[in-house]
Amino acid sequence: MKKIAILLIIFVSFSMLVFADRYRSLSGESMGYYEMISNPKTVLFIWTSWCPSCISKMNELNKNHDIPDDVKVYFVNIGDSASTVKGAVTRLQLNEKMKANILMDPDYQLADRFNIAGVPMVLFFKDKRAIEASYDLSKDQVKRIYQKLAIEETNDARDK
Repeated sequence: MKKIAILLIIFVSFSMLVFADRYRSLSGESMGYYEMISNPKTVLFIWTSWCPSCISKMNELNKNHDIPDDVKVYFVNIGDSASTVKGAVTRLQLNEKMKANILMDPDYQLADRFNIAGVPMVLFFKDKRAIEASYDLSKDQVKRIYQKLAIEETNDARDK
């Protein structure tokens, strides 16, 4: 009986890793959560099609997408169907770079993972670790957050 229980625990744990949160791109490709945050500096912009602030910020980022090149930004739509997301992207006339980085989360997996109660929400990651959350995304903000983190890491290294 113990062997069966241990095998069951191993199977469930393995299944959770293999079938962990998955997100689809506009082209239908699937990406896992850990793959999404694998870049050393990653930003997730969480949005919905019905949120005026989200749409406004998406328009602004579409026109002035001047985020530093070493930062990977994904625009993760939560709760909308694929057809609704595609319609919003068409209406927004997003540039190809933004379109390529749109992911869909119709089941609110990301919102559940981070207890997101409102959008837009911006999550900042460094080396696969969430470091800050915000309701805004701009070039200056991205630089400030990652520079602050670099200073803290330098201070920590010096203190050791």
